[in-house]
Amino acid sequence: MTTLAQGPNGSKYVFAPGTYGLRDRPVTPPLRMIIDFCTSNLPEGSQYIDVGAADGHLVSKAGSLRPFRILCVDPSRTAVEACREAIKLYGTAMDGAIQGVLTGMQLGPADAIGMWRVPHSLRDKVRHANFAAAHRTVVKGGHFFVAAKSNNDWEVDALKGLGKYKPGKVNDLGPVLGLDEEFPCRFFSEEELSQSVAEHGFKILRCGEFEDENGWERLRSRYNKYRYLWAQKI
Repeated sequence: MTTLAQGPNGSKYVFAPGTYGLRDRPVTPPLRMIIDFCTSNLPEGSQYIDVGAADGHLVSKAGSLRPFRILCVDPSRTAVEACREAIKLYGTAMDGAIQGVLTGMQLGPADAIGMWRVPHSLRDKVRHANFAAAHRTVVKGGHFFVAAKSNNDWEVDALKGLGKYKPGKVNDLGPVLGLDEEFPCRFFSEEELSQSVAEHGFKILRCGEFEDENGWERLRSRYNKYRYLWAQKI
């Protein structure tokens, strides 16, 4: 049976046989855009907080030739250990990795915060609490980058085929992924994700949709669709 690492905020992080990490995947165009923007525009010594950092994929893609520090934050001890390994291999002496959740820590100020491929795994109340914490933590005019599962994803069609899809609510992907445990996932339209971020004091600058590899080896040929937002604290 697949083992899931349970985070204190109710999300689940997969570090199990049959999965592979984000570090092993090509960088997607939206993430490359974000890295390039931050490298060119964030001031020397500024901080980017990577919430739900998983295996340190942002550090590995951003490299060491950048002016800003990346602080990896994740509730999973396994993830934090993977982030520290990524920092040693690809990062800088400024970077760090800590175990915890944004809602329970004082980590600011930050010039940018990312929740990349994280919000869809959170219950609604927890997601809103994290977005509110991001607004408290980032400086005025600072940037907030978000990516979450799209309601155009193939997993939505799979859930519909099973008669189990609940639009606008958290779904259980366990039956689609062949898991015995519940695997929460919320799929977003552009309007839903934009509203969820904007109501916490952010101005939406850019939004779009992209594809990325599935994290399960047996589904590696199936690409998932994600929505991304680039927002700025008002």
